[in-house]
Amino acid sequence: MTSTPIDSQLDALRTKGSTLIAGYKQHIAEIQNDESRSAQWKREQSDDAYNAAQAELRELLTKEEKAIDDAIAHRTRTLTGSHKPLTGHDAIAARDAEDRVTGITDSSKALDMMQRAINSNDPSLAQALLTRSLQYGFAEAVSAYSSAYPATGTTLNEIEALSRHKSLNADMARQFFYGAISPAR
Repeated sequence: MTSTPIDSQLDALRTKGSTLIAGYKQHIAEIQNDESRSAQWKREQSDDAYNAAQAELRELLTKEEKAIDDAIAHRTRTLTGSHKPLTGHDAIAARDAEDRVTGITDSSKALDMMQRAINSNDPSLAQALLTRSLQYGFAEAVSAYSSAYPATGTTLNEIEALSRHKSLNADMARQFFYGAISPAR
């Protein structure tokens, strides 16, 4: 799998998660093996430990998802130029283009409109379509943009690699990892 710009950050979060899970399991074993305590006390302590660990794991999950979203958003802003101040005309053109692409939910329509935007030298529409295509995974429209604007290739590749972290499989793996503990009984 291709390395992404935030892999080390995600690895650090997963390492914290693994350490937390191991600590939780150790703590539960200590509670369960304490012969001097009642079953009620063990249950209460185990429940408290579980709730605390779950809260920390949810926080790590949220941080991981935010890191991915932030990295994609940053690269998208860099790519589309939305991080730069716009002139009055450019702001109106950008807003108009965003309005025009709002209803596009079909890959072939996005590609057709992208080709028209490129052919008519309408960068506002092309960038609005690029943003929409990245959000909806319209690979053909993204490819058309990349072909028309080759200097964007590296950033588009980074966005594509980062987007893999948001796939169903990646999301399921993330949910499984951060939900890997169960209450002790």
